[in-house]
Amino acid sequence: MRSLVRPKRPLVVAAVLLTALVTLWLFVPTVLGHFAVFNSASISATPTGATVADDGQSVEVAFEIHNPTSRSVQLSGGHVNVYDGDTRLSDGTTMRFTETTVPSGETRTVTGTIAVSEGLADRTRRAVETGDLRYSGELDAAIGDHTFTVAAGGGEE
Repeated sequence: MRSLVRPKRPLVVAAVLLTALVTLWLFVPTVLGHFAVFNSASISATPTGATVADDGQSVEVAFEIHNPTSRSVQLSGGHVNVYDGDTRLSDGTTMRFTETTVPSGETRTVTGTIAVSEGLADRTRRAVETGDLRYSGELDAAIGDHTFTVAAGGGEE
């Protein structure tokens, strides 16, 4: 008499079980990665402050990046402009910062350098001092091989 404990063909049962385990082992991380990419819109970049360089030619802007997804997010740069009212103060070039990884469920602060347009150093300094500086742009991000952007806008808090 045969049973589940002692099958008639143990090699077939072992092969089926091994195939099921390997499939799960490969499938689960892939599905979790896809869910993280689908939820990438929930990643936020909130401006937390700015300082003007001594020479007035650049602004150091801090963004708090919150990653509620199930995978780490890699940030590598971005294109963010700063404004005082409707006047763009930055020169429109890429915002530079050190490549940063934000682990799943965590928050990190990224500080980037934004070049100021020629002749607008004093106005930029006043906008920072009065809290009138606004931000608009995107940060470049990736989860695995999938690249996307994170909106980085708002006023100084």
